[in-house]
Amino acid sequence: MENSLQQQADTTVEKSRKQRIEMPEMAVLLFFATIFDIFSLIPIVNDVIVLVGQGLMALFFLLMGVSVFSGPKRCAAYLITIIVEAIPAISMFPTFILETIIIIAITRTEDKSGVNISSVVYGKFPIPRV
Repeated sequence: MENSLQQQADTTVEKSRKQRIEMPEMAVLLFFATIFDIFSLIPIVNDVIVLVGQGLMALFFLLMGVSVFSGPKRCAAYLITIIVEAIPAISMFPTFILETIIIIAITRTEDKSGVNISSVVYGKFPIPRV
């Protein structure tokens, strides 16, 4: 009896847990990341795309309830993309797409498991906070 109640409770919790980034949102994010990567191939436009594109991507993620600065891995992906896109010779790599895929994967993993990855990282490897 107890076991069946536990299974029902687990099923209810599983159904009520919602992904912050669903498939339609994922498609929109990847579409914009692709557009930003294509425009970043143009030398002078690249400088504007780094600022505007990163700002818009951060805003899109924030509208979905995901802050790009909420965890060390998301923040690293975001900052590395800004640095790589600012360097003309290597800005041709699809870093906007890679950043988007990394942030989506981290977020969906957190939503599916119910564990906040940044709290696990901070728990195992304490980072001094100032």
